[in-house]
Amino acid sequence: MSTRSFPGLSFITFRGLRQRFHFTVSFMFATRERNVLLLYNGRFNEKHDFIALEIIEEQIQLTFSAGEVKTTVSPFVLGGVSDGQWHRVQLHYYNKPNIGRLGFPHGPSDEKVAVVAVDDCDIAMAIRFGGQIGNYSCAAQGMQTGQKKSLDLTGPLLLGGVPNLPEDFPVRNRDFVGCMRDLTIDSKTVDMASFVANNGTAAGCTAKKDFCTESVCLNGGMCVNKWSTYSCGCPLGYGGKNCEQGN
Repeated sequence: MSTRSFPGLSFITFRGLRQRFHFTVSFMFATRERNVLLLYNGRFNEKHDFIALEIIEEQIQLTFSAGEVKTTVSPFVLGGVSDGQWHRVQLHYYNKPNIGRLGFPHGPSDEKVAVVAVDDCDIAMAIRFGGQIGNYSCAAQGMQTGQKKSLDLTGPLLLGGVPNLPEDFPVRNRDFVGCMRDLTIDSKTVDMASFVANNGTAAGCTAKKDFCTESVCLNGGMCVNKWSTYSCGCPLGYGGKNCEQGN
C-alpha cells in the first residue's frame, strides 16, 4: 500500500532515521491547506536534533538542527503546492567531507548540508543558476556547522502530524489534511502500511479518486476531477451540476 489519507489531527509513525551522515527522503502529497506539517523526525523538544518538512503559505519549507542552531531551507514553486494536485518533495542531507593535506577526502566534516527539491526539478541547475534564469527556485539548500558531525535523529519519524506538544515545539504546524503516497528512504520504497503506529489515517485517497469514471456529466458535458468532487463543463444551452438543466 503506497497511499494514505490524513484527516485533521492524524499521523502515522515509522522508525526514525537515527544517527546519519547522509540520507534521502522523498514522497508525494496532495492538499488544499496553506499551512501543514508533512514530516517530523527527532525528539519532542528543540534541544535535540530534528528535521521538519512543512508547507508554509503554500510553499515547502525544511527546518533542521543538529542541536545547536536551526537552519531553514525554502524552495519556491510558482503558484504554490496547495492546489490539491500531486506534488513530489525530495530531501537530501549529507555531511561535506574533510579534505586532507593531500587533497583527498578524509571522513565527514562538521559542515552539514540539506537540499530540498519540489516536483520535476533540475536540482543542480536550480541551486547554481536559479536566480539567473527567471527565478528557477524549485530547489534550495541550507548549511550549518557545529561541533557535532552527524545528525542524530533519535525518536520516531512522523508523517502528517505530531502528538500534543508544548507551545515552544520547533515547528509552526502540527497536522496535515490531504493524502501522501510513494514514500522512499534512501531510494528504497517504504510500504505506507508498514507503520509502527497509526493515529487516524486511512488507506487510499478518497479525495483524489476519479469522479469522472461514470457518465456523470449529461448532454455532452465535460467532466473535470477536483478535490473531493468534480465539475462539469456544460455545452451551450445546458447548466446545473451535471448539465441536466436545459436553458
